[in-house]
Amino acid sequence: MKNYKFLIFTIFFLPSFVFAADPPLFEDVLGNALGLVKNLFPILVALAVTYFLWGVIKYIRLSDNPEERIKGRDLMIHGIIAIFVMVSLWGLVGILVDTFFDSPDDLIIRNPDDVPQYDINGEL
Repeated sequence: MKNYKFLIFTIFFLPSFVFAADPPLFEDVLGNALGLVKNLFPILVALAVTYFLWGVIKYIRLSDNPEERIKGRDLMIHGIIAIFVMVSLWGLVGILVDTFFDSPDDLIIRNPDDVPQYDINGEL
């Protein structure tokens, strides 16, 4: 266990040693963790889809054996439930973030006429 802690510590702080940078702040660590979670979620959805497809393959391939068909059907049902729950939570979190925090979409100017322009006298 001690070796794992040393390995994690070394990997975490190695960029600081290499680039002679300041040690990471808590905000940086939190940002990295949130980035990891943000990238991990689509991978989990892909795994759930793979699990569902494995159930479909098992259901079709072993259709002559009733017990294996039931196992394949159960895999498909569990895969569909996992996909539904993950996508629902993803949408709910997106709605909550857009409701309570500033959305980066608000910063995008979609219409060029919305850009503030100054005339020659420096007035809007």
